[in-house]
Amino acid sequence: MEQPGRHVLYLAKKIGPRAAGSDGEAAAASYVLRVMNDAGVDVDMETFSTWKSHFTGIAVSCIIGVVSYAVFILNRPACLLIGVLAFVAFEMEIWTRPVTSRFQPRSSSSNVIGRLHPEGDPLTRVVVTANYDTGKTSPFGGPRSVRLFRPYVIVTFLSMLMLAALGFVGVIADLAKINRTGLDIIWYCFAPFALLALLFAVILLWGEMFGAYSSGANDNASGVAVMLSVVEAIAAKPLEHIELWAVATSRGFAGGRGMVALMKRHHRQIKESMIINIDHPGIGDLRIIRTEGPVLGFRASHRLTRTALKAAKKMDFEVTKGRCRVKMSDAMVALARRRPAVTIGSLKGGAYPGWRNRKDRYEDIDRESLDRTVELVTQMLRVLDT
Repeated sequence: MEQPGRHVLYLAKKIGPRAAGSDGEAAAASYVLRVMNDAGVDVDMETFSTWKSHFTGIAVSCIIGVVSYAVFILNRPACLLIGVLAFVAFEMEIWTRPVTSRFQPRSSSSNVIGRLHPEGDPLTRVVVTANYDTGKTSPFGGPRSVRLFRPYVIVTFLSMLMLAALGFVGVIADLAKINRTGLDIIWYCFAPFALLALLFAVILLWGEMFGAYSSGANDNASGVAVMLSVVEAIAAKPLEHIELWAVATSRGFAGGRGMVALMKRHHRQIKESMIINIDHPGIGDLRIIRTEGPVLGFRASHRLTRTALKAAKKMDFEVTKGRCRVKMSDAMVALARRRPAVTIGSLKGGAYPGWRNRKDRYEDIDRESLDRTVELVTQMLRVLDT
């Protein structure tokens, strides 16, 4: 079995940034394909078309909300309609169900799927995922500023809700025949919510326009490296009754579109599967991520959480539950669609180190953390197999 650190080295240093639609993205997919093929795994590459980033779609929904605020003075029913549409679009984008993102330009990408068949009769299926692409750096990607991302998303969520409410208040004011002075007072009272939404949009678009693609060592070459090492370990000693799918997904920074493409193309198989996602395992404290999502959050599968705890106990690992309310991971995509899933990753200060950070480098990767994650995920599969 190749050490996971060697996979991170190849992906993060030899290939480097794996931007959407770039040669780096294609090279990473080819590398994963080659490693799985060398391990004797049945492997396929499935192509799909999608956009490059979901931050742009979120920003556009915020701007539409600001437009609804501006329209209030001219037409209150139009303000209500635009405000409600903007709020729904914002919420759906946050839940990885895109609305405004769909209008962005598209390019081709690929998921790499390896299938390992059990020695005995297949009784269940487990899908292990990790995304291999990299996104642009963001003002929210710093070690300290990353902690502000979720609070600002919540503030923006409430601001978008208030901008939708502004139209409703305006329609009521028209019915009550409130004069122009009263309408102006209402308009000025809601101004802070429009400014907050606009500021969030500007921050996101600033990162999309001026940010550079990182080498993506921890985000998420480390996850792919662990997945490949798990595949090699299982290929050397197959499971008894579990059919294992190992999927390197792309366009994780487009709102998990690789995972969405996988679930659409293999709807029946995924519906009957359990999903283990591996994210950012190269730096920090190993955790079972029990809650994901920047607003309300999605709870991980109880069964998979218990399995991870049992596997950790078997290996005398001190692994506890954690929460990451920043990245919209492959597991979150599955949980938002009511599929049993859990993320195994490492946290530092309640966030994923390296997320949208230009200093996400191979030199900072902790190889012991990678090895521990390989052991934990492999043991989880053994526990599920019994």
